Amino acid sequence: RKSNETLIGPYNLGSKRMADLCNAGEAFAAPLPRVRRKVEQKDSELKIDRTPATREALGDKAWTQAARCSESATPELGDVVHVLLAFTILTVISAFVLIAHGVHVTLVLPPLRCWLEIYIASALASSLNMFIAIITWVLPPHQWPVLSSLLLLALLPLPYLIPPAWLKFQAPCVVGALLLWIGVWKGLDAAGGTGPTVGARRTGFRSLAAFWHLIHFMVPVEYRRRRDGSCEPDLMPIGNRHWPVFAGRLICRGAAFAMLLSAGECTVELAGTGWAIDMMREYYHTWIIFFQLAMTTDSSDLALSIFGCTPSVTFRDPLTRGTSPSDFWGRRWNLLVHRLFRRTIFQPLVLRGVPAAAAAALAFFVSGAFHEYAFFAAPAGRLNAPWLLGCNFGFFLVQAAIVALEKLLEKYLIPRLPSSLLCAAASPVGKVMQTGCSTLLLVPFAWMFMKPLAELGVLHDMKQLFPKLVPVYL
Repeated sequence: RKSNETLIGPYNLGSKRMADLCNAGEAFAAPLPRVRRKVEQKDSELKIDRTPATREALGDKAWTQAARCSESATPELGDVVHVLLAFTILTVISAFVLIAHGVHVTLVLPPLRCWLEIYIASALASSLNMFIAIITWVLPPHQWPVLSSLLLLALLPLPYLIPPAWLKFQAPCVVGALLLWIGVWKGLDAAGGTGPTVGARRTGFRSLAAFWHLIHFMVPVEYRRRRDGSCEPDLMPIGNRHWPVFAGRLICRGAAFAMLLSAGECTVELAGTGWAIDMMREYYHTWIIFFQLAMTTDSSDLALSIFGCTPSVTFRDPLTRGTSPSDFWGRRWNLLVHRLFRRTIFQPLVLRGVPAAAAAALAFFVSGAFHEYAFFAAPAGRLNAPWLLGCNFGFFLVQAAIVALEKLLEKYLIPRLPSSLLCAAASPVGKVMQTGCSTLLLVPFAWMFMKPLAELGVLHDMKQLFPKLVPVYL
């Protein structure tokens, strides 16, 4: 601190500005001893060794990854209980209002054939992923990159070859295409030498390494590796299984999804037209997509936890805790695909000197191509609605531009903001406002993502998968 002015980084700050920063620093530093005690207590519970000797032995990168992995090893329910409670209250209020106006409300059960077709499509995709696991075990892709890549890419058209007469619903083909694409991309990840199973020692089909290699491809969600850098999972200690937590989270999400569908049928689906109603409807559809993906990954988490593995986190409450577009896409929404793209697209390009913004834009572009491929696997898409091709490209390119704009503001605007505003943004109320702003940057463009799903009937199938209350006009 100086009396007149102080130089911090590239900014020349006056004494008043410096005093504000010092006061803010004292306010943040006050609870530091209490936070430090909590961290040390958590370290002792998780047996994390943060000593300099351990860090020097492991290396900075490995030490950081080990600490991060251990700190998030215990599963949490997150906001799923609060979401279930909120949607339950909304459903009860909506149903009572309809009944008070003379409208009958009935319970509609999901069609069993839709679930059966989804299970069959998932089983076929898992079988193909098992074939990919066997091929990549026999022919290590990093040793035969061109041959293995061509063989993997040849599997992608298979969902498009299913005759439309075999299916009554559109969603099963989309589910199968999604699972197959994840398996193929994991194979390409191994072919590029960036996959986690590249260093696995090929010791025969009956070895434990072959079993975990098979699990890596058949289960979409990845498991956490051991801290020593090997490809084997970081198994939970006996008696410290977390599968009841994952099972409870899956049950709560299913109940919350049923309440969301009931609340939507009693409110949003009965509304008229207008930009505000359309925004509410797109927000409602965003929650439907989130629940579908989250319950799929929760099922994978449950399967891995039964095997004793610690599954990697896939969703971190993106719609209730996301504070910015980059926080939403990079740290909360579908981290399974985020990790795959980061390993195979972003990091290799950045290491070759490509700017980070260009590498991130390419990752968004590939994500758009992935969604175009999956959505148009529905028979109605590839036969009757070719004009919808390109909607997902547009959505993800818009999101890439928004994230790039956020990074520019982070670099040039935020350092010049007053410290009082930064402190207010870090408060709980400020976090809620940031979540609202992040949602406002997502929902107005969600129609580009939802339009193919709605036009192809996939969204309609998603709304039928769980029991729901539906108003009936006599």
